[in-house]
Amino acid sequence: QYNLGIALCDSDPRTALNWLKQSAQQNHADAQLLYGTLIAQTVSTAEGMHWVTLAARNGNAEAKECIELFNKEGAAAHAELGRMQRCFGGPDGLRDLHRTLR
Repeated sequence: QYNLGIALCDSDPRTALNWLKQSAQQNHADAQLLYGTLIAQTVSTAEGMHWVTLAARNGNAEAKECIELFNKEGAAAHAELGRMQRCFGGPDGLRDLHRTLR
């Protein structure tokens, strides 16, 4: 599911997000991190950080760094933004995803 979500990022971001969520719900730490950062950037910081925290608890080192950075610098400091932007076509892709999710 995670790989399918990644594969669909360019062609169908909404479907990609659904696959990432399903994978995250099955405790896939990388999916939890990516899904969490997407949600934090587009819908809800609190909900997004919930998923990032789960990823950290499941051993994802990048998620642990994200939590540390978030705690140190606040909501403006979301690790993985570069990866997320590549997946969803940069800032314009994130804006499109945000409009789709609203």
